[in-house]
Amino acid sequence: MKRFWKKIGAEKDFSVISITDDIIRGARFHLRSKKWHLTSFYAAETTDDSRNEKLREVVRKIGSSDYCAVTGKVPEGVFFRFDSTDMPEKSQRGAVEFELLRQVIRVPEKSVFQFTTDPIAGAEDAVGVNVTLYPQQSIDEISALLTGSGCTADEFIFPFMAVADTMPQLYLPEIESEFYFNNGKWMPVPSDPAELEVLTDRAVSAAQKRFVLPEDEDFPVREYLPVLMTAGVIAANGVSAVSSSLRVLPEKVRPVRYRQHVVLAALLVVLLLVNLGWKFYRTHGKTIREYRKSVVSVKQLKAKTAKMKTTIKRETKDNKEIARVVEMNSGNRVVVPEFALISDILPKDVMVSSIRWNDEAIDMVLICENDKIDLPRLLQPLHRWQVAQLQQRQAGDSAVATINLKLVPLKAKDGEK
Repeated sequence: MKRFWKKIGAEKDFSVISITDDIIRGARFHLRSKKWHLTSFYAAETTDDSRNEKLREVVRKIGSSDYCAVTGKVPEGVFFRFDSTDMPEKSQRGAVEFELLRQVIRVPEKSVFQFTTDPIAGAEDAVGVNVTLYPQQSIDEISALLTGSGCTADEFIFPFMAVADTMPQLYLPEIESEFYFNNGKWMPVPSDPAELEVLTDRAVSAAQKRFVLPEDEDFPVREYLPVLMTAGVIAANGVSAVSSSLRVLPEKVRPVRYRQHVVLAALLVVLLLVNLGWKFYRTHGKTIREYRKSVVSVKQLKAKTAKMKTTIKRETKDNKEIARVVEMNSGNRVVVPEFALISDILPKDVMVSSIRWNDEAIDMVLICENDKIDLPRLLQPLHRWQVAQLQQRQAGDSAVATINLKLVPLKAKDGEK
């Protein structure tokens, strides 16, 4: 779940603003190619009367970002470092509260603290814990400055929170001018502060390795060291995963809560839509499924009906043909012999061009080269038939004659008489 929220709220840039008594500095960092690039920076000198205006100016110059942290000098703030066992944040907080009683002579009644951890080289499950204790009054003053200038910040992070096991010594005169941090203890600055410049150089080198800084030679890395060290704390944790152990600012000046509210609202809207969809499915799902089944059934029935219509049409046609064949007259069995008799009676020079034979008459068209043929005499052997009609035609000088002959049954002829 924690990774899920990290992914949802993943920011691609952040800014850090350093506030001291006489100057306000700001820088904006952007994640590109898995490296944090310092993309813009600005500094403005200030006085007590112009701090609000200058703070707005710095914010405007460096540009807006997804996440903003402030840093700077905190009157009566106490920083210390101690070794501890690696444990969950809640348990580590208890260890810090216990250590406060050992490190601080008198813990103010109204105070807040923040802490970070980093692994100790060569020691398994051991971490170094950086702790800063703030009087509530100092945090209220920072909040009042942010509110008065119309600006907001997600966290206040003390620059020394970036101290690691690889950085045992650190000197930031703009934050603490009279002491420097040395192997977990605060030591007075020697009479010649130049001796401590080597400590500053180490911090500058570490910042140059962590960030891609502007190639502009005018960029004063040393002056922006508090900003870079605070940015190092954010970059090490990840913008979206800055621990709640760093939280000291009140909610009213922390815009991150609004982003969380927006993400939460979007998630609630999605859940609401899912819930409505589930209710709709449960209420109308059965009806929808039945409707879809009905549509499929109707389509299947239509296809089946069309197929049956085609089959019925084909079978009806076949039945009609069968009925026609069944109803046909099989004919008289004596027709064949009579037909053979007619073939025998007719001379060889007579050709039957066409013949139509039924129970009532025999119609024939004959073609003959003999114009003196006596068909009535030739047809006397047909005892059941007699000549009813005889027509002979011959075209011009043609030797071929066409004879139309009609024979009728004798009983039909007797009936007519």
